[in-house]
Order: sequence, then C-alpha cells, then structure tokens
Amino acid sequence: MKKCLQRLFALSLCVSSAAYAFAAPWGALQDYNRTSQGHVTPGRVGENYLLKRVLVGQPLRVTLSFKKPFSEKKKVYAQKIEQAYNQWFSYPARLIRQSGREEEFADILPLLDKGIQVEFCDDSTQADITISVLPFALMRRICGPSAYGCYKRPENSLPQIIITEDKWLSKVLSFGQGGAKYLFLHETGHSLGLSDQYEQARSSTSHTIYSTEGSRPAVMNSSLHLTCDDADGMINLIDLTRGSSRGGDFGWRSLCKKSDVYYVHGAPADKSPYALTLLDNSRLWKIERYKGGQLISQEILPLALDGTMSPFQPITGTVTEKDKTGRPLRMQGSQGEDIYYAYVYDQYTRLVTKNGKVLLAEIKTVRYPNLQKGKKENVFIRSFGEDGHVSAIEYRRPVRGRGKAGVAIYQKGLEQDKLLQHIRLQFDRQGRIIDQFVNFKDAAKTGKNNALAQQMQRQILQNKIQELAAGYLRQF
Repeated sequence: MKKCLQRLFALSLCVSSAAYAFAAPWGALQDYNRTSQGHVTPGRVGENYLLKRVLVGQPLRVTLSFKKPFSEKKKVYAQKIEQAYNQWFSYPARLIRQSGREEEFADILPLLDKGIQVEFCDDSTQADITISVLPFALMRRICGPSAYGCYKRPENSLPQIIITEDKWLSKVLSFGQGGAKYLFLHETGHSLGLSDQYEQARSSTSHTIYSTEGSRPAVMNSSLHLTCDDADGMINLIDLTRGSSRGGDFGWRSLCKKSDVYYVHGAPADKSPYALTLLDNSRLWKIERYKGGQLISQEILPLALDGTMSPFQPITGTVTEKDKTGRPLRMQGSQGEDIYYAYVYDQYTRLVTKNGKVLLAEIKTVRYPNLQKGKKENVFIRSFGEDGHVSAIEYRRPVRGRGKAGVAIYQKGLEQDKLLQHIRLQFDRQGRIIDQFVNFKDAAKTGKNNALAQQMQRQILQNKIQELAAGYLRQF
C-alpha cells in the first residue's frame, strides 16, 4: 500500500495581497523540523540535515568520488564544493552589511563570517555526506531523465549529492564554467535544508509552514547566482535550527529590496497555521497547528475505514477561519464535521474529521507528467475508507486542455498492494467515456447461487463507473 498510496500522494502534505507581489521564494524541506521517525521534538530541529553540525561548530566531512579516477580534477571539484558551502554563509553576511542592518543581525554575523569548514576524507564511513561526479548518462539514470544533478537522502545511509562532469554541463546547458558552480550551490542548499523553488518541484519538497508562495529568481529556483531570497532562506534555517525567533512576535523583514515579507520563527508572518501530514502507515493523518512559526499543538487521527463518508459527497459547511487572502483555513461541516485546510504553493490539502477520525482526505495540486514537453495537469485526489480498506479516487485533466478531456481513476484496497478494485476512465473533450479499464477482484465467490453473485458484481461495478464519471464531470 505504501508504494501505491505514495504514488497517488506524491505530494507534500503540507499574506496579504501586497506581500504576494514581492514574496521571497524560500522553503525548508518538508521534514526539516521532524526527526527521522517523523516526530516534532523541541531541540532536534534540522537533525536530518548538515546545518545542525555547522551551528555547533563541527566541520562537514565530505567524501568526493568519481566514476573514473580523475585525480587531477579532484582539487578543482573540491574547491567548488568548499566555495559552494561557504557562499551560503558569506552571501547573506554581505547583504546584511550592504543594507546597513548589522545591528539587527549581530547575533549571527560572526557565525556567517566564520563560514563552513569542509574536510575531505577518503573513508566514507567517516563522512557526513558523499558527493559523486558521474558521466551524464549514469547521472540521469540515477537522478531522473530531466535532471542535471540531484540530492538524495537514502534510508539508513549517508546523504548524497550526484552531479555530472563539467564537460557535459558545457555541452548540454551552455553554462560553461558556471555549470558545476550552480549545481553545487543548488544541491548543497538541499543538504543544508532548503527546498526546491522551481514550479515543477516546490509543492512536493517544501514544508507547509516554512515556505512562501512567490516565484522569483533564486539558486533554489533556477538562478545561476545566489539572490536575496536564498539569503532569506539561510537566515530562516539558522533561526529555526537554533530555536530563535528574530524580531519576536513581529518578526524580521526580508533582505530583498522593496519586499514587505516578514518572517516569524522562519515562517512568513501571514502563513496558514495548519500542517496536514499523511504518516507512513497511510491510515493515519497528523494535524499540526503553528502560531508565529512555532508548533503549539498536534494530534494524530486514524482514517475511518467504515465508509462513513462517500468520496463523491459534496463538502459543505460554514467557514470559521480564513487567511489574509480570504482562503478558508477551517470550516464547520453541515453534519458537524471539523474541516482543516493547508496550503503550499499550487497545492492544498483538506481533511474532513469527526469524532476523532479522518472521514476524508482531499488534495488538489498540479502534476507534471512530461517535463520535457512542458505538460502539466490539474489533479484532484480523495482518500477514504471503504469496507475496512483504504481507497482513493483521482481525477486528472491537462491544465491547457480543452473541454473535459482527462482521466478518472478509482482504486479500492490499496494497503499492502492488495488492489481489490481498479477502474480507469478516459474522457474526450465533450466529457464522453472513450476508454475504460476495469480490474475487479473482490466479487462474492461463495454461496449456492454463483450467477446471482456475478450479477451483483456487475451491478456494483456499473454503479462505481457511473459515480466515478459523474464526480469527474462535476469537478471539471
């Protein structure tokens, strides 16, 4: 089930209108304030990432490896790695001084000026991170068909940065000497705790609370050079990791000129307060509430598996809490449900809860099925309980598609990969079903009247297809 549900939920679960105009794109990675077991524990923020070592005065121990023995290049790449890590500290320090705000940041300027000590070691068992320089084709097999490098944090293993050789970057990207420099900046930013800010990945990698909603040039986006937005991010990471709240309840203003974004304990001042997280066993949801960027409460609720709420049922009620832009944060359902909302970039998550259980989980987001062709889809997913199983419906429609062309999917019994029902419908522009796939395994196989059982199976199947099609057409 974990694999199936992660495939459906490859999403993170997880200001004023004037502030949106100049919103600085910063985001912490989605588990930055969580332990490796997923818990939020005071004093252990950032334990999955390398910044925590730096802030307690420890060097970063790096193992640098090549697919082939390029010993003459090792010094060049080692220098670029060391420069990349130190620019994450030296650049914010320079901006602080250029803006004349030395007094405001006096507590961290000595730290930024000291920089990050990098030590290279051949023994990976003594390292904190491994960095591999690989041929272009091998790198893409590991990182993905559209990648130029990647950061990975395998379970029970050291974090890894994988980058291709500079000669390939020159040919493919035309970055010249900037190729490896940019990629090392971007990937070392991940290793310190920063999330992607480019459109295709920011929703799925960024923390619900510790992220903004803007889109501007930044190394964590696609800029070849560090920007004020990257500097904001590093200062926020430092404050989060140290447990400090710069500027108290009021917060501190972005280092970007003309920006009116304020951060309080790493979070934009007007950020929505709820983080909604699907836990590993996929039957549990965690609801966290933050105030001023700090966690004030959390609860874990099981998914109701008895089919209390139909996935095709409209969610209605009264909004009881809104953000500064008018979006709902909390709603009282028409049947007494307590409904929570969380937003991160182009994605929102909604949980319908009642009597200590989650009746329905809903996600609306944008997915990128083909990055090379620039395709993207609006995606709507509902997860729910049904006859003791976890089930889900998913609707997909191209963002630039015409009419109602798209796909609807229903899956019952996802857990432990024991798929009991699977229906896939494809629609044309007029909303007509032009193709369907059905896999139906949980029909009644006992009893004296097998013909009756088969008839019941066909009727159940037809009802599901009708519900799925009607729900898709209502949604789009």
